[in-house]
Amino acid sequence: MSSDTKAPPPEINMKDPKARAELYMDSHGIKELFEGLGTLLLYHRPANPREFLAQHLDEMRKAKQEQNHVPFFDEQDLKAMFAAFDIREQGYITSVQYDQGSVPNRL
Repeated sequence: MSSDTKAPPPEINMKDPKARAELYMDSHGIKELFEGLGTLLLYHRPANPREFLAQHLDEMRKAKQEQNHVPFFDEQDLKAMFAAFDIREQGYITSVQYDQGSVPNRL
């Protein structure tokens, strides 16, 4: 196993294909990746979603090779998201609102 993968918990039945698939997805951050990409698509609504995703995945690959972090959102995007949750314009949001708006940072 590579250093990015985790050992399976002892209670997982490795003969069960669903359990193996879940373990694979969990250990490689696949669910978080798809969730983040889906969020990007819904937020930006590009005219050509496949091209948009391919470009973003390429940027992520290059950043990983260069050991840089690729943000899913720029500062303007984050301000817009914050404003969407701060409907009373109080300058802060609750922890529940934060949890609802956060994107996994494993991406």
